[in-house]
Amino acid sequence: MDADMKKDTTTLGRVDSQTEPVTGDDLRLAQLGHTQELKRQYSLLALSALCLCLMATWEALSTVIAQALLSGGAPCLFYNLVLSTICAVCIASSLGEIASIYPTAGGQYHWVAALCPPSTRSAAAFITGWISVGGQVVFTSSAAFAAGLQIQALIILNDDAYIPARWQGMLFYWAVLMYSLVMNIWGQRLLPTANLVSGILHVVGFVAILVVLGVMAPKNSASFVFTEVTNSSGWESDGVSWLVGLISAVYPYLGYDAACHLAEEMPNASRDVPIAMVGSVVVNGIMGLIYGVVLLFSTGPLEALLSTATGYPFMQIFMDVTKSHGGATFMSIVIILTAIAATVAGITSTSRTLWAFARDRATPYDQHLSKVSVTQQVPVYSIVLVTVLQMLLGFIYLGNTTAFNAILSMAIIGMYSSYIIPIVYMLFCGRKNLGKSDYGPFKLGPTLGPVLNVVSLIWMVVVIIFSTFPSAMPVTPQNMNYSIVVMSGWLFFGVVYYVCNECKKRKLKCIKEDHQTVCRRCLVNGAECIFIPGPQQTPVKEKDRERAERTTTQPPQDQTLSEEVAILREQVASLTSTLRDLSSKIAHISTRSPAALAGPQHPSPLYTSESNRRPSEPREPQFVGPTRSAFSLRIAETSLTRLRMQTGDEEHPGPASRSASPVASPAASEASENATPSSSSSRKNLDCLLTLDFDEIVRLLDVYTEEVESVYPFTSMRDVSLKLQRILDFVRTSQNPSLAREHRAGDEVHPAIEVKDVQIVKVAVATAIVMEAQGPNPISTKLVDDVEPVVCRVSGEAFIDLKELQIMTMLSIYWFHCGEELLAWRSIGISGREALEIGLHRRAILRENFKDPRERDLAVRCFWCVYVLDRRWSFGTSLSFGLIDRDIDPELPEPGEEYPYLRCMVSYGRLCSKVWDALPPFESASQFIPRDTVALLDFTTQNWLASIPADLQLRHPRLGLAPRTQPRGVHRLRALLYLRGNHMRTLIHRHHVLSAASVRADTQAARLVTDIALDTIAVLAHLNETSDIYARQQNAFNYFLMSALAVILLAVCHAPGVFTEPCKESFARAVQLVKGFSRHGHASRRLWKTIRGLLPGVKSLGLRGDAEVAPVDEDQATAAAVAADVREESEQVPVPAQGRRVDAAWDGYDDAGPQTHGSAPDMFSMGDDLMNLFDAFGQANAGHPAPPEFPAGFFGVAGDSLGDPEEISRRFQGLI
Repeated sequence: MDADMKKDTTTLGRVDSQTEPVTGDDLRLAQLGHTQELKRQYSLLALSALCLCLMATWEALSTVIAQALLSGGAPCLFYNLVLSTICAVCIASSLGEIASIYPTAGGQYHWVAALCPPSTRSAAAFITGWISVGGQVVFTSSAAFAAGLQIQALIILNDDAYIPARWQGMLFYWAVLMYSLVMNIWGQRLLPTANLVSGILHVVGFVAILVVLGVMAPKNSASFVFTEVTNSSGWESDGVSWLVGLISAVYPYLGYDAACHLAEEMPNASRDVPIAMVGSVVVNGIMGLIYGVVLLFSTGPLEALLSTATGYPFMQIFMDVTKSHGGATFMSIVIILTAIAATVAGITSTSRTLWAFARDRATPYDQHLSKVSVTQQVPVYSIVLVTVLQMLLGFIYLGNTTAFNAILSMAIIGMYSSYIIPIVYMLFCGRKNLGKSDYGPFKLGPTLGPVLNVVSLIWMVVVIIFSTFPSAMPVTPQNMNYSIVVMSGWLFFGVVYYVCNECKKRKLKCIKEDHQTVCRRCLVNGAECIFIPGPQQTPVKEKDRERAERTTTQPPQDQTLSEEVAILREQVASLTSTLRDLSSKIAHISTRSPAALAGPQHPSPLYTSESNRRPSEPREPQFVGPTRSAFSLRIAETSLTRLRMQTGDEEHPGPASRSASPVASPAASEASENATPSSSSSRKNLDCLLTLDFDEIVRLLDVYTEEVESVYPFTSMRDVSLKLQRILDFVRTSQNPSLAREHRAGDEVHPAIEVKDVQIVKVAVATAIVMEAQGPNPISTKLVDDVEPVVCRVSGEAFIDLKELQIMTMLSIYWFHCGEELLAWRSIGISGREALEIGLHRRAILRENFKDPRERDLAVRCFWCVYVLDRRWSFGTSLSFGLIDRDIDPELPEPGEEYPYLRCMVSYGRLCSKVWDALPPFESASQFIPRDTVALLDFTTQNWLASIPADLQLRHPRLGLAPRTQPRGVHRLRALLYLRGNHMRTLIHRHHVLSAASVRADTQAARLVTDIALDTIAVLAHLNETSDIYARQQNAFNYFLMSALAVILLAVCHAPGVFTEPCKESFARAVQLVKGFSRHGHASRRLWKTIRGLLPGVKSLGLRGDAEVAPVDEDQATAAAVAADVREESEQVPVPAQGRRVDAAWDGYDDAGPQTHGSAPDMFSMGDDLMNLFDAFGQANAGHPAPPEFPAGFFGVAGDSLGDPEEISRRFQGLI
């Protein structure tokens, strides 16, 4: 569970945000994965009044007294009422403690999702939510039934000639529901006031009726109330009859969970919701006990009460006491009005539960049920559906004489079942996993909490069992208790819906890769592969889409070649002659998943990944600073080495002798061969841009717009697309030298086109190709090679304009997606200096140079995009910023409200600057950050996360019901922002796991950073499972994955007993994520390069099955343990020394086979290597005692005698 979810954040504010401030409740809700949509209009007093009216204990007791009197007489009601009051307080306290931790409208099912193990999270949460909705629907209908039938009973009381009919009672019931519907939709602004008025009536009516009964009624004897048991139910066993009568004592104490379902409509929910729940039970319990005793002393003969014509004994008691129809009617109206108020409150609470459930995509037609009316600010569809379901229950009353008792039993079964599940998970999971700081303001403590939980569970199980029994014997179809039948049917429908929905979702996951008969995801999960045959190269016509979908009914391997070629020919009919040349090989190209058909982009087989970079250019900076993900794994390697785990023995070849880019695999080579635009010699001299079809260029520009410009809007691809044809005409005329000279001389053939427009198109197209192919290929490389000389030439000119800045920034993004982080950093540094040169960082100069507001707005966006990318690339390479915050005008305008993501990233950039300044210098022996600085930075980061606009807040998958179908663009932005916040918090807290001593010094902080890493993996796994975003942009997301893996490996290495088991499941999920990579992708090659230096150490432990565990010299082990004790208090973190060759440990592992220098090995093999590495970290300390620190300067030294104690001691000296 994420640490953010556990912490009390009600005091957090905002920083660096220009939007409206959020409250602590909004922040808490955002941390739980939801956004504030409902108006917070309920005060503690109003909510308490709502709970009091919804429970209506003394009124409900008046209504249901008959069953207890029938089952055991007055003692049955009294003793059951006492026991029920005590147990209701236990249940409310147990639920209130959980509600204080997770104050959301979903209530019980949200709690279950947060508390239960991940393996059963989705199913358990769904079942809980489904039962909760059903129970609340029935419970609210019981209040409406009571009100409707009591109205009919008043007519009977006052009109002896009236002959009641069941259909009339059902109409009264429906009338109460319709009134409640109107109040909840059109009178919702009056509800808080109406609840207060109802609460006053609840208390005043109680006092008034109590006085009348106490003063005017003849009194029964004490023995009648406390000892005279009367069994009139027909059950032979008095004990069974007594327990069947529990319904009369339990029902009045239902409904207090309404407070948690309105948690998103009241301030200070973490504190006030539990108070309202427990307070309403205590107040109603006291009132109910007093009223029950007075009522029992005032009953008179039981025979007269049980045979009353009204059907309600309390009305007969009122009539007998007052001897007046008017008095009895007035007293009864108080109870009826309270029942109506309870119905209104019940529909309010139930509709919010259903709305929350639909918001989490857990109901049919969730897109409608989760809507909140803009005008009414309430979930209208949910209110209507709840009312309709309750109206349908009215038909039970037409054919069953004990229908009302069945409704009461269903309410008890449904409500108590939804209470049991979260309490069980809290007892057996929550109390074990939650720390002291995880609880909300309302907590029961480690002793009282479990006791109340156990008492609650025992009570509810007993009550549920006997609520299914018939109320009277013998059983007939007319008096049968159909509650179990109705509730079972409701549950069966929910289970069927859940299973079918999950099946449907899983069928949409398939993504087939090149030359495979089964998609990798299905192969990993052992699922049947279902996919749409035929590649998507251009937008597909509707008839083609239908034909492609029809082919999914047959397995792809069963289709004949002729059928497949026929389909493919129709799909490529609109392509140019260049693409038609590829049709003979199209059968080998991978198909796309059904989800891809709905996307705005359709990758072409023309673009396949192949490394084409020049060997002299370094792929990574030789400097490995503390913000790079590789830095943490360097520390991990140190820990392995101190445990006598070798990392390779060959001499490091040095920068000058590094191998060139690897030769592409046969599959990649074939794809590159297919990607040749034309084999015709007449086209060899054409500009590379002209070899592409016009429609293909338009498509690629659309890809760039969606993937890049939607995030960093420093260009206007819309304007570029409008003049694309003229740009291509300009390129064609430039092929003719004479026309080119005429154009440069000022000819107006293309007056609005210049060379820089061509360069923008080329870089955009090249970037789109790289993003689709997950790496550069000959076409993208050629396009950029055409641009680079022009960029170098214009960069040497005396004046810089905005287009040159745009081109350089685009090149930076291109290099990033090629995996060239160093070149990306260089390019964005040039862009930053160009921005400073033309004055984009100063408000006055900006206004002077850009008079037109539209151009000035574009310049502002361009500057801030450069600013953000400068921070991103600097953190990725651990090299300095190009733009310094103090050089930027504080009054410089920021991007407008129409660019919310960029506005968030500007604040993120400022946060990066603060974290960068706080990180210790790289050459520092200790990497620890002062505690106060850590607290401030973490506070600032969480405030940045809270300042993200509501529509960009991540719907966190931790609850198990996060939506699996979101708009692709929004889903990507939400994930990116959340992961950036997580990564920044990782950097802030990472020093707590850099050594065994640091873990021991502050285990809670080490748990925090580990929890953040686990949360990052959960978000990435969910992103990969529910969309193609991760697969398409591995370079953007792989940084977060590697950082999380590094933190987990460090934590497990330095404290295996603490972190191995909690991290194992999430680490396995990350490994599954790695197995889904393409072995030729840059992400997989980089990850392989990162871990391969650690794998020889695994062999030394014998975990790979090809080596024995090396014996440990006891003397050396003893000496090492003593050294550990001596150095433990230093709390210094081993870091690579300045000036050392940091890549030696990575390149020394040359005996791993030919795959080391090419693409990564098979992803399944690398996944096994990762798990073996995890096991090595988790088991190494158990059998290899060693000092918790290792000397700086170890990295990069080949051939060291690492087992020599004298050498180890010498190296420790520089650290002490």
